[in-house]
Amino acid sequence: MNERGNLVPRTRLMRGPIAFRAVAIGSIASLAVHGALAIFGRSAGRSAFAAINATSHIVYGPAAGEVDEADLPHTGVGAAINHGASIFWAVPLAWWLAARRETSTADIVRGAVATGITAGVIDYGVVPRRLSPGWHLALPARSVAGTFGALAAGLALGALLTRGSGRVPSRRTRGIVFGRKRP
Repeated sequence: MNERGNLVPRTRLMRGPIAFRAVAIGSIASLAVHGALAIFGRSAGRSAFAAINATSHIVYGPAAGEVDEADLPHTGVGAAINHGASIFWAVPLAWWLAARRETSTADIVRGAVATGITAGVIDYGVVPRRLSPGWHLALPARSVAGTFGALAAGLALGALLTRGSGRVPSRRTRGIVFGRKRP
């Protein structure tokens, strides 16, 4: 809300607290996704970088799923795409959380799980295969599903760690700093 008590336009919110919270949540989720990709890659008998490299198939084609060693063209591009996608999926979660007055831990986990499931359905059921994460090129299907689970876990952790941020202060609390009224 602004000084007059009117709702703040959405564009202003996205430049402010919700956008910052989405970046924080998405960055934590990105760490979870990359960790899961590395673990699942090793458990599939591939390198820890194989599934991250596979995401670069958007640029380099399906052969990117066969690259096991770390290199800037594949690993760098794959990591950047995965990180950006994690932030992308954090935006609706951050927006949903900001719209709620109170969020319990269970609410946050439910929202993160719903977001992770939605990401999986859209990434592998709606978008063209060429624009999918490409993890299927290096991992079995259950590991791909597990990575979306890691995305959900990372989103939940990020949302829990940033709880309380990303909301527009109410008229009653706007002038309060650290429990005291501003002079």
